[in-house]
Order: sequence, then structure tokens, then C-alpha cells
Amino acid sequence: MAKATGGNAGLIKATQQQAAQQGAAQQVMSIQNLMSNDSVRKRFEQMLGDRAGAYMSSVITVVNNSASLMKCEPKTILSAAATAAAMNLPIDPNLGFAHIVPYKDNRTKTYKAQFQLGAKGYVQLGIRSGQYVRLTSNDVYEGEVRSYNRFTDELEYGERTGDKVIGYLAFFKLTGGFEKYLYMTRSEMEDHAKRFSQAYGYDLREGKKASNWSKDFDSMGRKTVTKLLLARWGILSIELQNALKLDDAVVHENENGTLEAEYIDNDGKTIDVDGVTVETEQEQQPEPEPAPEPQKEAPPEASADNELSQEEAEELFGK
Repeated sequence: MAKATGGNAGLIKATQQQAAQQGAAQQVMSIQNLMSNDSVRKRFEQMLGDRAGAYMSSVITVVNNSASLMKCEPKTILSAAATAAAMNLPIDPNLGFAHIVPYKDNRTKTYKAQFQLGAKGYVQLGIRSGQYVRLTSNDVYEGEVRSYNRFTDELEYGERTGDKVIGYLAFFKLTGGFEKYLYMTRSEMEDHAKRFSQAYGYDLREGKKASNWSKDFDSMGRKTVTKLLLARWGILSIELQNALKLDDAVVHENENGTLEAEYIDNDGKTIDVDGVTVETEQEQQPEPEPAPEPQKEAPPEASADNELSQEEAEELFGK
């Protein structure tokens, strides 16, 4: 296959960049249109009261600051934001409570936004339930665990002897006195990440650091033990049940008002990332460069496929 060189290559690159910028502008305009819809605004006001305006503005800011989110279907961004709002959790990625994460659906070749909960979000929901006296997670360093009996679930603690992280531990104590912890070694967490994160698997194969497992493995380890501990042995409020169901999913609202989780990862697995854009192996494969075509500049228009009409908004959120 012939490769474009010199001036042709520059023209192709400029044309592609212009098309991408126009598409991103269309998506941003569309999410702004969604947020200005009366039914959408009323729904956020019902959930957040006087804070609705600021929250909706923060959603637009998050989208504006992410080139990948700009590619996502605006309706999926709106659903992820509404899910976080219903749990009264901020979606500022710097805070670590909840995230709107762009992800490519390789089946449909479209970008969708997932709702993802951070470790702080799980702790916040657990505290709110009133069932937990304490709920925490920590890195475990060399020497801090002398032995672990998996049959009796007993740990023998020791003094830290080094700076190497050898595992992760989450702990809760209920108001009734029941205590439980979950300990996973670094090796066990590695196996978990390889199983549930195809982005991490791609990083390992290609020597890259695109996923958050690669960028901040310890943070992901703490989140994972917290999530698994609650799912297996915690007392789950309705909020926690919804969080476990909707975490790492594209969220849809049915006609009866119930929420449905769509897991767009291959093989039905959920990718466990914590507020960062991830790309799968298929996403990172280069596409053939198209031949340059003359294009006329036109002002960006909101995509009709992604605009939310008044009727659609009322169907999603109620009148």
C-alpha cells in the first residue's frame, strides 16, 4: 500500500484533524443542548435542588476537558452524570468519588460514556448507609503481614520492614460489631487486573501505560478490595446495590424508570478503571489514511442522532 508523503501527508493530517475538531464541537454542542432541555434540568433539580445548576455546569466542563469524552454519544454522558447525581457524588475526576469515562464499543464502532465509581465513592455510600462504624482500605507493605490463614481468615500482623507493596487490605466494622477484611496479595491483584481489564492486558503486551492499572496500580488495588469486600460481606443499602450494579457500565433508563447496565467490554467482562480514558487493542490499531478530498468549512452543527428532543427527554426522565 502506498504511503502519503511530503505535502500530501500534511494535507491528509490537517484534513483529519479538522474533521475530528468539527465532530468534537458537534458533540459538545449536543451535550450543552441536552443540559438546557427543560425536562433534563428539572430532573437534576429534583435530585440536587439548588446545586443542580453548578452540577450540570461541571458535567459540561468535564466533557470540554476530555477529547475522548467529546467523541462519546451525548445521551450516554447524560446518563452517567445523572447516575452520579442520583448518588449525590461529584464527577470531578480530581476528587475520586465518581467518574464519566469514555470507552469505545468495538461492536458498534461508537464511543460511549461509562459511569464508574471511585474508591472514595464506595466509602462515602457505605458511611451514608449508617451501617458502618469504619470502612477503609490500605496498601500492605513488606513485613506488615506475617501470615494469612485462608481457611480461618486470620491475619498475623507485623512491623513494616520495607517500601515494597505486597498486597491490599480493605476492612469494615458494622454498628452491630461484626468485622470483616479482605486481603489480596499483589500477585492476586495482578491476576484480577489481567482478567477484567483488557486495556491492562494490552499495556502488558505492548509495553504501554494507557490504563489506570498501569498508571496507578496501587490506587486500583485499594478500590478493588473495597468493592469486593462490600459485595461479598457488606450490608448493602439500595445506593450500594445500585453502585455495584452500575459501576463500569453504560447506564440506560427504561420506560418504567428502572436503570439497566450495558457492559460493552468484550466477553461480558467489566473493565475496572478509575476515572481515566482507556483504549483497547482494537482501538489503537491504525486505520488506513483516506485520500484527501477538498472540504468546505462549515460551522459545527449538533448531530441530529445525538440531540435529545423534548419528547425523548420526557421519555427518559419523565414529564
